[in-house]
Amino acid sequence: MSTMKNKRFVVPAVIASVLATSAFTLGGASVSASDTASGHDRPSCTKLSPGQPTESASSSVPTSIATLEQAYNCIIDNHVDGDDLNTRTLLADAFSGLAAELDSRGLDLATATMPALTGKRDEDWDRFSDVYEEVLAELPDDAELHEALASASILAMVEGMHDNHTRWAPPAEPTTSYSLGITVANPSAYPEVFIRSVQGAPAADQDLLPGDIITSVNGLPTHINGKPVEGVIDWLNAPSAEPVELALERPSTGETWTVTLTPAQSRPGPGDDVTVTRVADDIALVTLRAFTDGGTEEMLQEIAELEEDGPLEGIVLDVRQNSGGSVAEVARLLGAFVHDTPYGYVCDADYAKCTPKMTDDSIELLGLPLALLTSGQCPSACDAFAAAVQDLDLGVLVGSRTAGVVSGQSVPYVLDDGSQMLLPRDRGVGPDGEIINEIGVAPDHYVSPPTAEDLSAGEDRALDTAIDLLHGEEGALPR
Repeated sequence: MSTMKNKRFVVPAVIASVLATSAFTLGGASVSASDTASGHDRPSCTKLSPGQPTESASSSVPTSIATLEQAYNCIIDNHVDGDDLNTRTLLADAFSGLAAELDSRGLDLATATMPALTGKRDEDWDRFSDVYEEVLAELPDDAELHEALASASILAMVEGMHDNHTRWAPPAEPTTSYSLGITVANPSAYPEVFIRSVQGAPAADQDLLPGDIITSVNGLPTHINGKPVEGVIDWLNAPSAEPVELALERPSTGETWTVTLTPAQSRPGPGDDVTVTRVADDIALVTLRAFTDGGTEEMLQEIAELEEDGPLEGIVLDVRQNSGGSVAEVARLLGAFVHDTPYGYVCDADYAKCTPKMTDDSIELLGLPLALLTSGQCPSACDAFAAAVQDLDLGVLVGSRTAGVVSGQSVPYVLDDGSQMLLPRDRGVGPDGEIINEIGVAPDHYVSPPTAEDLSAGEDRALDTAIDLLHGEEGALPR
């Protein structure tokens, strides 16, 4: 079988005429930020520089109304949609968080009534904060309560934006991470929870297998009326070292049993997100769980080691359970398949001014055909990678549509309490100029996600289809 050549991307006409200027117009005029402070003293957040730790810094300053004000201004000043955000909506969402927290504690007050707002940034904050302070004055002088109210207000304000890359990370002391050694299929997509993969202890020590159905966790059902029970599902993420009891069923044998797993401490290493094996004699199966720094080099090294034992005719890259990650790593991995090519664009809020993202040409080209396995558990950087593979004709996509969770690359900003506000500064589009966010990337060959019965029987129809495509048995691959 001949190997894939380095096919140069044909730039779409809408982009080609202006690519040399490093920006292009998709329509409309770009919006420039304006400062309407009018002398108002606005507390600012601090952008984390590259190389600084991205985890929340510890701080002796409690989360307070001052933190809430800082978060409000941080969003308006730094979010890609900042100029178009409605201050009434932002503060109404924050107030809903305040009211809900008061109600949950049996402390609701008549004073906790949303004031009339004007749509003017600083005046609206003054009106909001006056009522907020009145509420605090009527409550017990309890530091934990005041901090909980501020936290609930910030969280509700952020969640009300409905942006999948806008997030508030509260301050937290460093904690130890634990794992049950399993991943599970998306609980919202199935009427049951089943094991998608076994990645280590303690699950591997208890001989759990892909496809095993988890019928209950700590004695409670995983689903009620067909919907996942969030608190029960959370136990599968091993939030602590506390043992977790699972009731299981194996579809291939009908066996049922109960096992208690003691979570193992997670110690992720540089190679934990990449595994490479040989399948069908001449295909490299690469499972990529995240786009983490060093992942491309790890993959290339392991592929080279496979080639020492015999030639390869293609690569199946499995990103069906990829959590996203580093944009730079996306550029590096794409650099193994094509050089000197835009693999997407970052744009302003109106998609009026866009700048190309280029492949990393320091990576040596592999020169092998590619089949990419995709699913709805392929968000963010994984979405972007899948779009590039498809648009640039680098390979064939097999499986189901990607997540479409790619509103823009998040940038971290630190608030006074050590918490972080993660905000997208731009919007992303694919190489052909298409919006991927909330849409995802459709596969070239749709194969329904594996069921518990499929996994338990050792069947993977998407992988089989990809191997057939690489062997030329079900149509030609892109060249």
